[in-house]
Amino acid sequence: YLFIGRQESRKNYDFYVKLSNHKLFKNKLFYSITNKDTSEINIQTYIDPPEELKTEIFHKTNIYLALNTKSESFGITLIEAVNNGNLVISSDLKSFINVLPNSHIVYKNRDFNSLCNVLNNISSKDLGTLWNKQYKDIQIYELEENMEKFVLLYSNI
Repeated sequence: YLFIGRQESRKNYDFYVKLSNHKLFKNKLFYSITNKDTSEINIQTYIDPPEELKTEIFHKTNIYLALNTKSESFGITLIEAVNNGNLVISSDLKSFINVLPNSHIVYKNRDFNSLCNVLNNISSKDLGTLWNKQYKDIQIYELEENMEKFVLLYSNI
């Protein structure tokens, strides 16, 4: 599992720590990309890694957890995670659902048991199929295509 975010209460790192210590997930690996060392025994933490290392970390994981409790304007890390081969599981914030409108996998915000249930019900055999659906959803954010539209828009002004 992967967590990306600053050490802010709205990012809900506490849930990630709790999950890493939960008996159901003792056989899982936990990685975090953050801005402070938390010295959690079950979590391999990377503090502000360079992009090359960040890509390597994405390739070590297959599920990205967006645990935010509030105030997420868009969710660019969701797109980044899917682009790097991770399935996204997030809290049910509207902004997260909007990024993956046809393929979101969510748990009830601030509900640890809901998170555990979602993770427990995701089988490894389904990861590829679910990821393909999310990858299809994020194609609307394809940079080259959107840049062409952006240039066209501003060239007509």
